[in-house]
Amino acid sequence: MALGKGLKIFLIVAGAVVLLVALLIGGFAWWLSSNKDELKAMGDQVKAEATEFGQGRNGEACLAEGLRRLGACDGFMCKVKTRVFLAACLEAAEPSPSLCKGAPSSDRIVDSVKWRRHQCAQVHLDTDDCQSLFGEIQDFCHGE
Repeated sequence: MALGKGLKIFLIVAGAVVLLVALLIGGFAWWLSSNKDELKAMGDQVKAEATEFGQGRNGEACLAEGLRRLGACDGFMCKVKTRVFLAACLEAAEPSPSLCKGAPSSDRIVDSVKWRRHQCAQVHLDTDDCQSLFGEIQDFCHGE
């Protein structure tokens, strides 16, 4: 049974895409494994810095610092470190009930998207990274 030319092309392209995805996943896993000690040390350093910053401050101060850091970010790792910073800072900071006011649980997806967009618009930083940062606020407020 002969395959049509269009089907052959489709199968070749689909196979190439599957191979490329497998190589990307494998490459990322290798990179992660090769850099795990450095990444852990970086995370521990950021957490220690955040804990020190958060002591004697409230959650709003942690959020303000997180937003400041996010605004200065220039790459993926910086954005990840900013989220780690905010989460650790909130844990160390004094309670701040107004920080959680109106924050929906992150499992309420539509409400979460609206709330995050609104919060980011309020701080004039309407990006996906800003919305991720406010996701940390939701997680903290709802113990997730």
